[in-house]
Amino acid sequence: MAKQIKKTTKKGELPDFVAKALYSEYGSNVNKNIAIEFELTIGQVAKMTMLVADLYNKKFPIDQIDKLIGDELGLEGKRAKQLSIELLGKRFLLVDEKWFNGEALNKFKSLGGKIKQYVDDINKHIEGVLAEQAMHDTAKSFVQRDLAEMKKKAYDDAEEEIEEEERTPEQERHSANNVMKSMVLQVFESKSYDLKIRINIRITTLLLEDKERKEIHKELVEALYHNQEKITKADLVINGKSVDPTIDNWLSDFVGVVGAEANVSSIKKAEYFTNSKNMQKVTPEERKLLDQLFRLYGALKNFYHDLERKDLGDIYIFPFTEEEQKAFVDDMQAEVDAQAKQNPQAKASGDGKAAAPVDIMSLYADKPSDRKKIDEAKKTFAEETRKEYDKIADKLEMELLNRKKHNILACLELLAEIGAMDNVLARDQRYQKYLTGYFKRNNLQGEGVEFKKNPYQMKYIQMFLKFVLLERLGIDQTEGARIAANISNIFMANGVSAYGQLAYLDLSDNKFKWT
Repeated sequence: MAKQIKKTTKKGELPDFVAKALYSEYGSNVNKNIAIEFELTIGQVAKMTMLVADLYNKKFPIDQIDKLIGDELGLEGKRAKQLSIELLGKRFLLVDEKWFNGEALNKFKSLGGKIKQYVDDINKHIEGVLAEQAMHDTAKSFVQRDLAEMKKKAYDDAEEEIEEEERTPEQERHSANNVMKSMVLQVFESKSYDLKIRINIRITTLLLEDKERKEIHKELVEALYHNQEKITKADLVINGKSVDPTIDNWLSDFVGVVGAEANVSSIKKAEYFTNSKNMQKVTPEERKLLDQLFRLYGALKNFYHDLERKDLGDIYIFPFTEEEQKAFVDDMQAEVDAQAKQNPQAKASGDGKAAAPVDIMSLYADKPSDRKKIDEAKKTFAEETRKEYDKIADKLEMELLNRKKHNILACLELLAEIGAMDNVLARDQRYQKYLTGYFKRNNLQGEGVEFKKNPYQMKYIQMFLKFVLLERLGIDQTEGARIAANISNIFMANGVSAYGQLAYLDLSDNKFKWT
């Protein structure tokens, strides 16, 4: 029988046994192994990690886990169901009786989960959490017990600061400032890959929501400038004076060389690493920490600049080290290779059997959950704008800045329905600027001249959709082409046949492709 984790509830916090199950390194490894098993992308891993935390914190009902996986991770059918069973069996059942009141087990059974298949996982998870706590307790008996205890508490505080379910935007804002001001080193030294994913999501969300005023951005940069954590052992020499090797002093020295301009130059950073006398005194391990610090500073300082050039999924505030990224990719690839060896025919293009008939309409269809959200947004926007194209254009620009997928698709469909997407591109300088940027990034500068002469061409509608779907929303080529094909159908249904071939379904492989 599995050992029980002692419950000691503290006001305003998760019960102790629940917090240990959620935040333990063992739990993070379980997440990672599940991600490998299901071949999730890093973006999907981040969303899964956040979903686990949200369910533990009861932000959503546990019986909605399969629907949430479909909505958040984009998984469907059998795959979403199986991932739900895995998460319930390996992450939630161990705290079900005393935290979820049996609801996790009920959901697990309703999805077809077999409890006997997960008994070992539950026992190992509990043993793993207990072992981590035992290691911490043992450390107290050594000469450095006080330091170990303080460091452990700092990590716990960092995770609690990041993961605590904040009740208000102001509390979330305070939490992010606190991390930047006093917990940067703890995040750098943490072994939890999930922790960096979680903190990146939290801070990125704050910055996106405040992109008009940029007040939070200024606060976070200022908090980092005043961080008093000592990141190296040897003192620094700045302007002939010896100062403590704190994060704020290292940044002061660094900025004094590379400059404080909005876009931190990677070339100047490399020169600093090579020529700085202060850098010559650090150990290889400290050098790695400083590299993370300067990358953090650059990512934070350049956030809005990068937002215009990169997909949001490629922007990280707290950086991942090369070792962390390589280990993550290697683990994923090793598992994929192992599965391929066990079942070499699993992904073969054919097995000699006749292919099952394909429902063409189902290939075009959105996920029901997506369709519902898009239709709800369309109804709201249609009422707000009265389907006037300039007002829809205003709405679309705002949603593009927020990267709200369903709202963006709703605006695109409304413009297609009223046949005004080309007018928006031809007459609105904001959208002409979007297209100009797309031309430059894709080496299509010659299109700029032709666009000015004749903007009412299908290829410009297509390029605009590629900018929105592929670059802004980070949707892959195939899925983007499916959405474009549906927009073509909307054009056709409303008598605008000139834009009816933006993308198509290739029946030879049942995949959508751009025309």
